[in-house]
Amino acid sequence: MMIYVNGQDIHKLICANLSNNQDQVLVDQTDSGPEGYMKAFCSFLEKINCSLNDIEKLFVVIGPGSATALRGSLSLINTLAFTKGIGLVGIEKKSDEQDIDTINKILEQGLSTFEVKNVLIPIYEHNPRITISTKDVLRRKV
Repeated sequence: MMIYVNGQDIHKLICANLSNNQDQVLVDQTDSGPEGYMKAFCSFLEKINCSLNDIEKLFVVIGPGSATALRGSLSLINTLAFTKGIGLVGIEKKSDEQDIDTINKILEQGLSTFEVKNVLIPIYEHNPRITISTKDVLRRKV
């Protein structure tokens, strides 16, 4: 079975079963933050009568998007893929693009044409905003 997962938005997880034909793609949206992604993903698998052992590939949105949301979804997905030997396909998706449009592009291109990876790395929406310390190693102001 091949599953689409989008954890790009901090407020929801979107999953879809790509194994059915294009007219019967089940898209499931769960309003949950990253702390609920595992429960939402397992709930989706139950809905489609699928176990983790049945998954061959995960098509996962890697960004650009919220750093917190992407770290949460990709750490879950990378862990599942590593422990279960599941192939990963990273998908770039603009935040204003509808998931069904992204799914249709994947299906039109063909599920077997994508490069499979072992680990996915997120693409963040913004560069990190790290400030340089104004103190030395002894925490004295410099």
